[in-house]
Amino acid sequence: MPQYIVKRDGTKETWNPNKITYAIASALNSSLYSDGTSTDEKDVLNNAQVLKDFVLQHINGAKEISQETVQDLIEHTLMQKGLFKPTKNFIKYREKRREIREQESAFLDIQKTVNDYVEGAD
Repeated sequence: MPQYIVKRDGTKETWNPNKITYAIASALNSSLYSDGTSTDEKDVLNNAQVLKDFVLQHINGAKEISQETVQDLIEHTLMQKGLFKPTKNFIKYREKRREIREQESAFLDIQKTVNDYVEGAD
């Protein structure tokens, strides 16, 4: 099991497999189990933990793993188990987060440009 997860910005965080359970549970909850299966919170958590174990089986003995790789494995596991609506929602969530990161980055670039201009205008 990895010791660290490498975030998109390159920082390292202590590995916490419970975050995989949370991500999967969120994907399952987002689909609202519209396919007729149970919406019981305990069932969702149990299913998320079982799916987490499948994800962890794909992680070799590396000391660290990238956040992107973990999320790809979650997507793959959800698809493999035929959970298409939660997979779709997870993909949408990832895309929305990517858009937010790009917007934040653009804002910081604009802010830096303005600050550099103001400092140079003296």
